[in-house]
Amino acid sequence: MFTNVHYDTRSNQIHLWEQIKGEKLYSRIDWVPYVFVPSDRTTNTKTIFGDYAVRKRFNNYYEYLKFQKENTNIYENRVKPEIQFLVGRYYEIKDEDIQKPEIKTFILDIEVNATEGFPSPEDAKDEITVVSLYNTINDTVYVFGLHPYQPVSDEIPDDITIKYFQCDNEVTLIKKMCDFIHKEHPDVISGWNIIPSYKMNISGFDLPYIINRCTVLFGEEEGKKIYSRLSPINNVKVYKKNEETNINIAGVSILDYMAMYKFYTRKNPESYSLDYITRMELGVGKLDYDGTLSELYNNDWNRYVDYNIIDTYRIKQLEDKLGYIKLVQSLSLMTKCPMQAFQAVTQLIEGACLTYYRRHGLCAPYFKGGQQVPFPAAYVKEPDAGLYKWIASIDISSSYPSHMIVLNMGVETYIGKIISFNNDTIMEYTKQRKFPEFELHNWNTNEKKMIEGEKLDRFNLMLERGLICVSYDGVCYKTNPVSSISDIQRKYFMYRKSVKNKMKKEKNKEITGQLNTEQTAIKTLINSLYGAISVPYSRLFNLHIAASIPACGKHTILMGEKHINEILNNPNENLLSIVKELQ
Repeated sequence: MFTNVHYDTRSNQIHLWEQIKGEKLYSRIDWVPYVFVPSDRTTNTKTIFGDYAVRKRFNNYYEYLKFQKENTNIYENRVKPEIQFLVGRYYEIKDEDIQKPEIKTFILDIEVNATEGFPSPEDAKDEITVVSLYNTINDTVYVFGLHPYQPVSDEIPDDITIKYFQCDNEVTLIKKMCDFIHKEHPDVISGWNIIPSYKMNISGFDLPYIINRCTVLFGEEEGKKIYSRLSPINNVKVYKKNEETNINIAGVSILDYMAMYKFYTRKNPESYSLDYITRMELGVGKLDYDGTLSELYNNDWNRYVDYNIIDTYRIKQLEDKLGYIKLVQSLSLMTKCPMQAFQAVTQLIEGACLTYYRRHGLCAPYFKGGQQVPFPAAYVKEPDAGLYKWIASIDISSSYPSHMIVLNMGVETYIGKIISFNNDTIMEYTKQRKFPEFELHNWNTNEKKMIEGEKLDRFNLMLERGLICVSYDGVCYKTNPVSSISDIQRKYFMYRKSVKNKMKKEKNKEITGQLNTEQTAIKTLINSLYGAISVPYSRLFNLHIAASIPACGKHTILMGEKHINEILNNPNENLLSIVKELQ
């Protein structure tokens, strides 16, 4: 399987890093993205709506873009090239047969001798004094510093190897560090707050500072040559977003641990500083010192370097406990999506759907985009204040995925929404399997039409025969064929169940940890599928479907509450005997 991928739109080449039977390989492959177009003859590919389609290839990336702009009657447009390539290369490997490559992670932390306040990564006017790179494969920290160094802190474990590179000046330090990363080629660079993340409200420091410091010291052209060595193919893209420096290193996935922690944790800490999080998660914080960091630099160089090393070690300890990098890798391999896109849920779902489509001889529908429209979200019951002797709590296992599966929700099975009645009335008519005439709204075309006469008779007959199902808020779906999105949900749901069963039987803690990472990754995907339907950045976007999912969840909770209250308020003999035993 792959560890990293990069598409060069100028040369029309894929740069691919793989691991096959334990051996790491690098390939350059001539490749251009493609779309599908309607076909008037039988082909091996169909759309999810059942129409035949054929792949249209292009000579270069410019032709591919131009064709998409000029045509709308096409399929699988606007796919991220790396995802489309990875899906095409690996879709035949079953999820349960995926062999995870061992990934080399460098945990990065830098220190800057700031003389006036906190250093700005955009100005990068202060000297970089120390850079530490913790290699998680061999538990070795490679440290680049300006003065002679000997460890003094007993918080550095004995099983960690420190390789120190003393540099005559900052220029030498930066060049040596960039060359070292180029030569050693980590698969992942991680660290705490090392790169901006708009979504996670993270400004980023270490990598932007290194990039901008290169420009300050060497000038724009020469600086670019030096920091490009961070990439195994000397390709580092630097761009500004919200006045912050963003970086993409070809061949290396940048996984900011602070961003991953914010994205995945269910906790709500009062601070996201590394010291606070490690004290909360590990029971130990950063290395203590007296005075300011600048004073430590001037007065106790050895402890100053220890402080930097300990920061990288704390991230290693967090990963050992939380396994977020392993989780991101699992999601990446299952969805054929680059690891760095872990926050981009629509890309993960795009990859998961494309993988499913390829396995079933399908192509993705047309992506047209749109505008976000608000709709009622998840239901939370208002508490009934008071003191109660008995309280029962019910939970629905995978509520949203279950509703999507049971009602066969999908863009290809969607019919429209009944807008003539309120929700409870819709449920009554659905139970009777017979509706009076009503108005149906199609969200895709924004058309409204009356269902009456022969159309109404046909609708009620299909409802009676189970060919149509209706959600609580009146959205109608065909029960045949099985929608791709509900089928994906079902398969992932059963896959996760089998992994959890293996966990219960497994006695090896290491294997149990691996299985837990896998089932968490599957759960993330299952829950993300709903999100992909509800945003216009996805080709699955449909507001009626998106709103009907939480509506069904709300109805199920309310009906469950009603049913439980009826049982508890009118207990039979069996229930009374159970209560008596509990007392």
